[in-house]
Amino acid sequence: MKSVQKWLKKLKTERLIKEYFYKYPINLADLDKVQSLSVAQVRELGEERLRKFIKKLRHIKPKKMEHEAIFFACEHIVEEDLSEPTFDLIHTDELLEKGNEAEGYSYKFCKQAEIVGFLVADLEFTKENIYELMAEILYEASFFGFESKGVKKANKHLKKAIKEVEEGKVITDDEFRAKFGIKEKERDERADELSNAVIKAKFEYSKYMRDKELELLKASLVQSE
Repeated sequence: MKSVQKWLKKLKTERLIKEYFYKYPINLADLDKVQSLSVAQVRELGEERLRKFIKKLRHIKPKKMEHEAIFFACEHIVEEDLSEPTFDLIHTDELLEKGNEAEGYSYKFCKQAEIVGFLVADLEFTKENIYELMAEILYEASFFGFESKGVKKANKHLKKAIKEVEEGKVITDDEFRAKFGIKEKERDERADELSNAVIKAKFEYSKYMRDKELELLKASLVQSE
């Protein structure tokens, strides 16, 4: 298996940038911040910043984590019968121990040096969607800015929020509605039943496809031992 950094070095930069902006287009609502520039100029600036960010991730020294982590892709239903890839990050030791019950992890608050050291599953479906996976990783790795200090600041806010929750400094759903005068909608039991059936079917399909990829990944890990 290759690391994220090795995949970034292998993939074509311009195709990766194109995939990124297809998946995460520029928000035109933000253009008031750069009123003197055209949409094309803003796009150019965005592409250049991303190009520099990719170069940075290709060369920073990966930081080893306590748990080895692996990205993989699996199918899930978006709407009607249309499916698309979704991506998950799991810990190797948990996959070997728990199999399909291994949890998926968010990495938005991870340091960029940690993210580039994560592995990418050597599975067909993952490799078929490698550009989309890398675009998502670029987005998550830069969610708090292209510099590492953005992640540090976000982690401080996260710890503060967790502390507030632990201290009970939160309000319930009922209290929130009362505070802002939001009335609870009347329930339609039959509509809820049908909606829940659709949600359940989508969930079961996604779980089946995730389990299928995890079985393949676990088998490849055991074989390589």
